[in-house]
Amino acid sequence: MKKLLALIMAIAMMLPFGVSIAEETINFDIKLPTEYSRGSLINYNNNIYFQDYSKLYILDKNTDELKTVADMISVEYEGEPARVGFLINDGDKLYAVTFGEECVAYSASIEGESLKLSNRIKLDTEHLENLAQSYTIDDEEVRYAPSPQVATIVDGKLYCLFNGDYQVTQNLMLISFDLETGESRQFESEFIFAICPYKDGKLLALTVDYDKLYSTDEYDNRPTLCVFSPQDDSLEEIGKLDKVMHGNMFGGMLYEEDRDALLYIDSYSVMRRFMDGTTEKCAHLPTENIWGGVNSIIFIESGRIAVVDESAIYVRSTDPEKLPEKSLTVFGYFDEELAKAAARRMPDVAINVLQDKWFSSAQDLGQALISGEDGIDVIVLSPTWIDFNSLLSKGYAEKLNASETIRQHMDRTYPVLKEPGMFEENIYAIPIWLELAPICYNPSAFEELGLTKPENFFDICDIMQKWHEDCADESEYLLDRNAMRYEQLLSIMLKTYLLNSLGNGEKIVLDTPLFREMAQRCESLRQIFDDMEEMPSFNDSQAMDEYFSRKALLGFDMYVSLENISQYIIQGSVYEDDEIDSWYAAEPIMPVCICAKNGLSKFMPIETTYALVNSQSNNKEIAIEYLENIIKSFNDIQQIELYLDNNEPIINEDYEKNISDMQLGLKKLEGTLAKAEGAEKTTTENNIETIKKYIERYEKSSKYKITEEAIKVYRELMDCAVLPEFSDSTLIMQGDLNNLLSRYYDGQLNLEQYIKEADSKLKLIELEGQ
Repeated sequence: MKKLLALIMAIAMMLPFGVSIAEETINFDIKLPTEYSRGSLINYNNNIYFQDYSKLYILDKNTDELKTVADMISVEYEGEPARVGFLINDGDKLYAVTFGEECVAYSASIEGESLKLSNRIKLDTEHLENLAQSYTIDDEEVRYAPSPQVATIVDGKLYCLFNGDYQVTQNLMLISFDLETGESRQFESEFIFAICPYKDGKLLALTVDYDKLYSTDEYDNRPTLCVFSPQDDSLEEIGKLDKVMHGNMFGGMLYEEDRDALLYIDSYSVMRRFMDGTTEKCAHLPTENIWGGVNSIIFIESGRIAVVDESAIYVRSTDPEKLPEKSLTVFGYFDEELAKAAARRMPDVAINVLQDKWFSSAQDLGQALISGEDGIDVIVLSPTWIDFNSLLSKGYAEKLNASETIRQHMDRTYPVLKEPGMFEENIYAIPIWLELAPICYNPSAFEELGLTKPENFFDICDIMQKWHEDCADESEYLLDRNAMRYEQLLSIMLKTYLLNSLGNGEKIVLDTPLFREMAQRCESLRQIFDDMEEMPSFNDSQAMDEYFSRKALLGFDMYVSLENISQYIIQGSVYEDDEIDSWYAAEPIMPVCICAKNGLSKFMPIETTYALVNSQSNNKEIAIEYLENIIKSFNDIQQIELYLDNNEPIINEDYEKNISDMQLGLKKLEGTLAKAEGAEKTTTENNIETIKKYIERYEKSSKYKITEEAIKVYRELMDCAVLPEFSDSTLIMQGDLNNLLSRYYDGQLNLEQYIKEADSKLKLIELEGQ
């Protein structure tokens, strides 16, 4: 099959643009060499190129893989290093464009394994001044212009959509640049968020007012298709799209001249909208959102396109007859990269996520599964937020024991993760995602203040009291990042008490000496929160910058992954060497496992997501295969998180390449220094010294993605793991009990009254459940 594909692609690339291939077209995906690259595609001289921040690649005609063409770091113009933001072409004319400290455009050509630049044009930045940002280096402020979200060329002019001033609007600005003179023009036409070339010197545009998109139910948030005329800066409406768009991140549209239709990216699909308003799906994508660069969709030839996001290139036929015949409907969301990786293993199945749908209870979800009204095949959910046990016990989930892949997965994972997916010794649901939900602390701030790591709830309270007595009036330290309130302390106390009961297999009852002691300690701290400093307004950027530069001691209601732990440990070591005043030193992101009281067992709350197959599904075999492919698609980090027997540290896959790129850039600067004089020489020397320090720090901080020490810490925390399920959270989540808690912290109930009424309600809920 791969040889057939290579042959078809080779023939396709040799044909002139616009000519169809006679053979059957094939849809396939190409994984990008670098994750999260937000690169762009171009079709230039009958070749398909992909460019990210460091490399230019070509789609190899003999394989379905990318081959490096040029190193973007080493591009030069007249013997000097030249930064290229993105490549864009107008037919056989190729341009290299940069927005930054300088805004320039070059004529470009791809020759052998290098990118050649000529004819440098400085772009007028008059209309970008209000959008410019800055950074400081050696006490000097350096201003730079933002890069556009979308770029296209019409009649020798580069049209760009830029993010506006977020303080004022979420809408974009349209500015054009003459590629011969550099002259710019800002257009007054409003609400444009996507553009592409049309005809007669005009553009097609999609418009929507982002400021109103979610602010009112009255606003029709379906985008409007328009013809934009640059000559008179006008928009002529063609009509609304047939539904609200999902997943089109700016640059995802093309005009099909032979069909007089618009191709645009929507959720999990490429849609074709004819000018008479009719719409059809013409290609399926394995992702909801496309986060590509300035150009995320191109024609390969007539009837074929390529779409790029941050992880893959998707080559697709736009013939609706070539859509996958099989389909699968998933209710619920999980890690998007994992979902895409699983979908790539099933190219003949259109996997769709049920959107704009919510079920308030397990009963409502169960009724939907029985009725089949939504055609749900796979359910993805958390047992913390819905009555998971009832779904399994009432037969809504298909038995999964027959799958060897699933059995091995369950055998390798933690017992605390395996148990919720089992019913009567059979497998009905599999864990696919895991995060810790701990209290966190800030080791560097604790060390500075002479504080010790908290071991129990009463230690947390003591730290709060000490902060109030010694630090509350100082500007350097915050208790927590979110201006904690007394009711939050009560919630933390309840969760800690709840974990103690669950971890010890005890019935949840508040009429105990332990609960009284914990609640009374909370009451003794109430005055701390009466005059707690408020968070500044998000509209005051200076105040927000100052606020977030202060060190927070504790963090609550946080989710922490293995990667978070590893990065904290790595960056913490760099910070201790006084090499960088790291963000990590200001944030409390190191998880701590605590007990309710000294002498009791420690417990770590976790959050998980499970996948199960609807027992009423008409696609059970495909659904089970999808679960197997999720398991097979776990990345290295997810495997360590979920599997006890996987303990190998993970080296950053881009480490060697990035070091090489930086060394190459340094070598170029040293070449410039040899020819520099005066102020240029001084600036170059400073830049070289800065880069050397950065490389040295990068070698220490970025070699490992997951360190051995982080895995050890993670395993120790998971040894204490407890998964609070939906029924366990009644004390905090149930409406009547939550109302009792509110009355207690408002002073309407004293502690004894709260305990008595809460225990009575808990007993009543238990009896009703039986």
